[in-house]
Amino acid sequence: MFDEISQALPAFSVSQAVVSKYDARFTELLGNALYDFLDLQQAVGTFFEILLEIGRDLLLPVYTYQGEDVAVGSIVEIMNLATDEEREYLQEAHACARTGCLRAALVLGWSAATHRMQKTIEKMGFSKFNKKSLEMKRKNKGRFKQFNKEYSVSSLSEFRASVFDTHMLWVLEYWSLVDKNQHDRLRHCYTMRCNAAHPGEAAITMQNLESYFSDLRSIIFEGQKFAMSP
Repeated sequence: MFDEISQALPAFSVSQAVVSKYDARFTELLGNALYDFLDLQQAVGTFFEILLEIGRDLLLPVYTYQGEDVAVGSIVEIMNLATDEEREYLQEAHACARTGCLRAALVLGWSAATHRMQKTIEKMGFSKFNKKSLEMKRKNKGRFKQFNKEYSVSSLSEFRASVFDTHMLWVLEYWSLVDKNQHDRLRHCYTMRCNAAHPGEAAITMQNLESYFSDLRSIIFEGQKFAMSP
């Protein structure tokens, strides 16, 4: 089916407009075959119109594709694991990375990862998140003793408005959704995201981008505890 193939086409620099065009044409062709089977001439005409253009629009970009930086390709890999809402952020991140706007790509990538973490917490229950934050606040020794936040959120919008990403990561570790090492790596990703969003002298390179999206992919988008249906 074309809808399955179309998901991979952006990686070969095929624009969304071209993908949408052929999605509509194949839908038209299928409609002719199912409902206008008596009008064989129209169905055949649509088929040959597609054949005349598909080589230029789809096959040529794929055949002449020279490949792209591993860092940019890793964003495409995450897109295959993402939900529709997350994919919107990642498509923009991919477009930014391909044109050298690496800071923007980092910010958008974190937005997609944060969305997955927040939706996981929503699925597990905000009341449980609130309870975990209270338990952590009451700790007077050990790794979590300095956590002093207590939350009472009841909706995703309230969560987004009141819970800092850094606090969310601490609760995720206490909740055993990530371990200490994963928490540290995600905190590093968050620091890179903040550096990218604010003026500073620290340059963002393709190597930074590769490491960044590799961590987001392995910890969040491939993580069993954050699994969502794409």
